[in-house]
Amino acid sequence: MVQYSLMAECSTCGGKISKSAKVCPHCGQKKPYTQSKKLPRWMTWVIITILVLMVAPMLTVQNTSPSGNSPAPATTTVAIGSERSKEARWVLESQDGVREHLKDPKSAQFRNSFFVRWKDTPVICGEVNSKNSMGGYGGFQRFVAAGHKVVYLEEQVADFDNVWHEICRK
Repeated sequence: MVQYSLMAECSTCGGKISKSAKVCPHCGQKKPYTQSKKLPRWMTWVIITILVLMVAPMLTVQNTSPSGNSPAPATTTVAIGSERSKEARWVLESQDGVREHLKDPKSAQFRNSFFVRWKDTPVICGEVNSKNSMGGYGGFQRFVAAGHKVVYLEEQVADFDNVWHEICRK
């Protein structure tokens, strides 16, 4: 006999909730449970390869000589396993987490995103604009995200200014 679990984890706080819950009883998150749709492994590798090929040229920065007249012969390349590369991947993953909390994820526009370490946790702070339920853009709002699990949007958190000032100071 096949047995199905009726419990799941809240995507925001990780608390145990019913799969049919409309609101998390622990943190108040609306729609706390969504089934993840995983891509096939080969598709994931194709996407990663395309992203690497697109990002690699942007990671090469040409140095200039002290006089500023002509470029120096050497170039500086950010290694794929470097700290900046890891931070860039974390920004992309966190932005995907922010998209999951928007009414129209495909319409998301990001700006001023930056990486910080808060209490030894990698965090992304920035601004996002997306279409609302009426189909129009609502204007940029600030966000704080740590991957997919922890995402705070300005319009969803009452004391967001305190969260922003605590975590997102450079």
